[in-house]
Amino acid sequence: MAAEPLVPHWLEAHYPGRKWQSLRSCALRLGADGGAGLELEACEFGYLVDLVDEKPGQDPALKPGSVVVAIGESPLLDLGGEDAIKDVFGAGFRDGAELLLLDAEVPDDEVTEHGSVVQVSLRNSRWLEDLTDDERQAFVRDLGLFAEKMGVRTELHCTENALVLAGIPEEASVFGLATRSFFYTIP
Repeated sequence: MAAEPLVPHWLEAHYPGRKWQSLRSCALRLGADGGAGLELEACEFGYLVDLVDEKPGQDPALKPGSVVVAIGESPLLDLGGEDAIKDVFGAGFRDGAELLLLDAEVPDDEVTEHGSVVQVSLRNSRWLEDLTDDERQAFVRDLGLFAEKMGVRTELHCTENALVLAGIPEEASVFGLATRSFFYTIP
């Protein structure tokens, strides 16, 4: 079960006075094959979680859009590159290892790119919650058609106030989302 840890000294030193509302920790679970069922992508804070498979059954706190900022007592923040992050994460990678997590925080109306993943932050995800089942199915179907046409994978993360498009140039994602946004009257 996820816990709400105290802000570690190294995080406080790097960002003095910052409030980390999404800071939490959980234990990493490994399957019989030694895998965690995660797709991770290096970013400046550590590892961005792109995908969590059903097996081996990770804690619900470990979800797409989370950023792993530490494993065990080892911070992944600002290590200077993907190889360094991989080395530190690999050294602590074991069943039961404590992961320190944050939600990826994206300013409103901003598009950020992490490798082949483009994340478009929505001003307010309330509109997603207010859609009827039919409207939501139509929206998801339209995203699927957009993904098929553009040759990408789309993922809708309502809890993160974001729509994540993987493997797509930023210009195409902005255009495609703008088209869907006006149709669905995204605020």
